[in-house]
Amino acid sequence: MLLELASLVVALLVLAKASEYAIGHAIVVARFLRISEMAIGFLLVSTATSMPEFFVGITASSAGETGISVGNVLGANVADLLLVGGATALAGTVVLRRKEIPELLKMLFAITVLSVIVLLPLGRFSGILLLLVFTGYAVYLLQKKVSEHMDGGRSVSRKEALASGALFFASMAVVVVCANFVVSSAVAIATAFNVSRAFIAGTLVSMGTTLPELATSVTAVRKKLSGIAIGNVVGSCITNLTLVLGAAAVVTPIRTDLPAFMNLAVFALLSCAMFWIFVKNRRLSRREGFMLLGTYALFLVSALVTELGT
Repeated sequence: MLLELASLVVALLVLAKASEYAIGHAIVVARFLRISEMAIGFLLVSTATSMPEFFVGITASSAGETGISVGNVLGANVADLLLVGGATALAGTVVLRRKEIPELLKMLFAITVLSVIVLLPLGRFSGILLLLVFTGYAVYLLQKKVSEHMDGGRSVSRKEALASGALFFASMAVVVVCANFVVSSAVAIATAFNVSRAFIAGTLVSMGTTLPELATSVTAVRKKLSGIAIGNVVGSCITNLTLVLGAAAVVTPIRTDLPAFMNLAVFALLSCAMFWIFVKNRRLSRREGFMLLGTYALFLVSALVTELGT
């Protein structure tokens, strides 16, 4: 048990530092490609930080444990919007550009719809459709170029961009590896207390797999890059519900037990509604941060009560 705790602490420290490097190199790539902070937050950062969920989903589906795949995805989305969003707001006031609001609201609407669809049986054909949705949205964002350099930026050469791209993916590889160490340590600790796999998937595993998003969004907002911070949070939810769940459904068709996931579904929709209200106001301050974290604490209590009652 002490070894697991030590691994958890070390992995968290390395994860935070690697995330800081990743953000810096992502900005260089964004300047070279002349795409918005929101696009880079979704395409590079959120997709890379969703790799832990992706590998958990694929592994679980391959073993026939599709309930873990769905529990992890919904739990990760609740953690992204409430835990990561709340911590990001506490790290620094998030001020969104007016032109970013419509894009975020569209993404939040998509998350709400997809969260409901997830509770239905998902066959391989549905999985392929989800993968196509992810691909289509990525292409759409890539076409949204910006005419000006990112704030405070300078021109970036192709050589610098290639080097930063390589270092970005190297940094994110370290983030993903550390996140996997965190997840395995957390699961081992939770298993020692004899709680169910469904509870672990929706709480501890999902918290562990959202650590990259937590580290990168907090780092981004401290660098006053609100577009990347929120693009990462909301983009990760889209990635989880399309790329992650789509790939899992292609591996093994998914059938969920609705009562078992009702708590997750309710909080997934509640977190979307809260974020919708805050995004329309164009800023997330400490007050909103405390509200999001308080709701996440309520989710954990609700999940625990549900677990003890089964």
